[in-house]
Amino acid sequence: QFWVSIRTPSSHRVCRVRLEREAFYGGNIKHVYCLAKRPPVWEYDNSFYGGISPDTVLHVSSNCVNLYENADEWKDFPTIIGDLDAYLTYDIVVNVETMGTFSEALQAAMAEAGCEDMADISRMTVTGNINNDDLNYIHDNVGATLDALDLGEVTVENNRFGDEALCDCSFEEVILPKNLEYLDGWVLYDCTNLKTLDIPSSVKGIGWSFCEGATSLETVTGGDGIENVDFAFSNCPNLKSPVILNNFFCRLPMNTAGAYVVPGHVTQIAGYAMSNVDGLTSLTLPASVNYIGYNAFDESNNLKDIYCFATEVPSADGFDGFDKASCTLHVYENMVEAFQGNEVWVEFNIVGDLDAMQDKLANNRYDMAQGWNWVSTNIATGAASYIRSIGDKVNRLVSQTD
Repeated sequence: QFWVSIRTPSSHRVCRVRLEREAFYGGNIKHVYCLAKRPPVWEYDNSFYGGISPDTVLHVSSNCVNLYENADEWKDFPTIIGDLDAYLTYDIVVNVETMGTFSEALQAAMAEAGCEDMADISRMTVTGNINNDDLNYIHDNVGATLDALDLGEVTVENNRFGDEALCDCSFEEVILPKNLEYLDGWVLYDCTNLKTLDIPSSVKGIGWSFCEGATSLETVTGGDGIENVDFAFSNCPNLKSPVILNNFFCRLPMNTAGAYVVPGHVTQIAGYAMSNVDGLTSLTLPASVNYIGYNAFDESNNLKDIYCFATEVPSADGFDGFDKASCTLHVYENMVEAFQGNEVWVEFNIVGDLDAMQDKLANNRYDMAQGWNWVSTNIATGAASYIRSIGDKVNRLVSQTD
């Protein structure tokens, strides 16, 4: 098989490219798939001379069959069929000068690119100025067919995406506006093809269920400016690493197993952040954590030990859906009474044994089972720097403890 695919970077308008004489001589080609919307011309004479046979099939888009059947360079193909419509997609750039006029700007961009059907647009880059009516138009008309949506250079009205702005869309990639400040609830809810997401540093707040149900999502980066977020990444089973936005711990991957230590800069655990993590057995909360969101440990009932180094009882919105009585809460001895007197924490099995454990845990050591060389530890802040060497090379340097 041989593919002839001709497209320009910004759209699918095809240039009049040339093929050299006898370019495929002796190839015994059975199938030629040509995505060109106009038949390419030969440089001299038939480039497929000696390469096609009586059973060679030329595949083109359905509306181009007649063009190829009447083109001198292509009409000699024994069979020409129009079955490539699914492969004819467009990269469209839409510049919206005035908010609320996205639909008109899209039609102009499609006409320029030679695209007749919105469903043929695979990647859309939007520039200029848009409002939530424009976002609704994108959602309703192309959201189900786009592979990628680039809004990086867009200015959005009030620097805010409203509720459900891009929910249930098909894209694998979305680039958010670099000056965006607020993402309301359900903005990327059930975007099941979305794989990666970068939160611009300009974003301050993320609403309820922002990215819930993004079942293909693997990585979330950025978010250094976040000031408020809660219950944003529930039911994202394919995350490869924890989602931590600024000082907010938003989601622990559901396949996490064994012990996990929350990094020492985290101040808040979002609602449902560690829910449905069946393999989680032990959790360390650094002294910096002062708030735990609603149902943070929901249905993670193999979590049997929580080591909380707080010197003040963290506020919490409740632990419904979690077997508190079967979980031992390890705290400093002088904090036992405070935890037992708190209506949210009282049902845990509270033990004041951290004072005795800390000296033992804080000792530098070499863990033979894991092969980690522990070089320093500060257990109270949840930070331990370690390196692992492979030969003479240092492979990793991260912050963690166990």
